[in-house]
Parts: sequence; C-alpha cells; structure tokens
Amino acid sequence: MENIAFIGAGRMATAIMTALLDKGYQADHIWATDCSITDGLKMLEERGARTGADNSAAIAWADAVFLCIKPQQMANLLSDIGSLLSDKLVVSIAAGVPLSVLANSIKNPRAIIRVMPNTPMMLGVGVSALSFAEGTDPDAIKLVEKVFSLCGQVYVVPEAQMDAVTALSGSGPAYFYEVVRILADQAVSAGMDAETALAMATGTMAGATAMLQKTGQPPAQLIDQVVSPGGTTIAALDAFAAAGLAHVLSAGFDAAMRRSAELSAQFTL
Repeated sequence: MENIAFIGAGRMATAIMTALLDKGYQADHIWATDCSITDGLKMLEERGARTGADNSAAIAWADAVFLCIKPQQMANLLSDIGSLLSDKLVVSIAAGVPLSVLANSIKNPRAIIRVMPNTPMMLGVGVSALSFAEGTDPDAIKLVEKVFSLCGQVYVVPEAQMDAVTALSGSGPAYFYEVVRILADQAVSAGMDAETALAMATGTMAGATAMLQKTGQPPAQLIDQVVSPGGTTIAALDAFAAAGLAHVLSAGFDAAMRRSAELSAQFTL
C-alpha cells in the first residue's frame, strides 16, 4: 500500500480521502496538509490519518503526491516544493494547469498525471478524466485510476481534449442544476409550493439519469418513449426547438471550453 500525501485538504481532496478510507485504505498511509485547519483535516485526524501544514515532511514520506489546490496557487506551490517531487507520482487536480507546466517544474518525477474531477465525486458518483504523457508508468496510471474509481466513473482522455472535458463534466453539474432550478421555478409560478416543486424536479432529473445509465439506450430513443403525437411532451420539445435550446446549450458549452483554453494559456510560471 503506497503512502499518499494530499497537498490541500479542501472539499475535493477530502472527498477523495474519505472514499479511500471508506473502501479500506489504511489511514496511516494518508497524510494531508493545508495552510489552515479545515473540516477535512479534522475528520481525517479523527480517522487516524496524518495531518498538518508541513508540505516538505509529507512529500518526503509519500510515494504519491496529490496536488489538490486552486490553479492560482500552483505557481507558488511548485516554486516551493518542485525540487522535492523527484521520484514521486504527482497527481494534479488543479483545473487548467497543463502537464507541460508541471513537468517543467518537477525534476525526474516517477510520473505526472492530470485529473479533471467534478463535484458529484463528493457523493461517490463523480466523473473524472485522466491525462498523462506517452510512456507514463502503467502502475502509476493504475493507482490513480483505482483512487478516482472509488469516487465515480473514470475516463482516460488525451490532454488536448481536457478543455472539452471541462465544459462537459467539470462544469456540467451546474448546467443540470440550472435546468432543475428553472423547471421548479416555473412550477411555483403555476401554483405549486417551492419545496414540492424542487423535490419533483430533482427526482425527475434523477430518474431520467437512471434511465440513461441503466437502459443503455440513446437519449433520442428514450425521448421517443415519452412523446406521444399531439401530447404535452412534444409541445414542450417543439417550444424548446423554436426558442433555440440546442443553440443556447451549444453556446454555453463553447464558452466554457474557450474559457478553459484561455486559463491554460494564461498559466505561466
């Protein structure tokens, strides 16, 4: 069992570490650091993991180091610890930070893997995408896949697709929350109470998601199972089309993807 250090103990890092502990990873093989005392650190300490603020000590002890910080903190962090990461498996979940930036700051790492997770991983139902350079240690890849599979689904994608991944799964949960919010608000406008409306909209979204996952049928086929000629559903879908729903969603996706590319391009050390 490898020793894993987590630099940063915010919500995403805590979700990963909680999943590890819940699945039987030994607490004495986890060390989490943060510059402040977070709820995550308190929980981890209670469960027997090592915690503190000493990045250098944690890295020296670790076989694998997970960089779980905000992108704007990465330059300063790598300036401080980059020389300590030789021979380590380095995993970054900082959005928009390219592999090349990490590689230029870390001398002779065992491997560097970039991961784009999303917030549902906090409930074990996330979607994470992994990218790494050609020739990356297969055992390192397997370890990272195993860790993130405890938090949901894992996909391997070329780094060139990370902007699309960010727009699809990284930002994606917010799109669905917005749809639920709008539908619930419309129901309230039609006379329903807010609590019931939100619960029904949420349950409908969950049910539709389960249908997609469990039946394996494409969305268009599932839509056909709901639609009847001259019915309410086709009236709504026709209204969506007339209002340009596909264009609106495409514009949002493209905007998120462009912004991801801009952030990566701006990231310099």
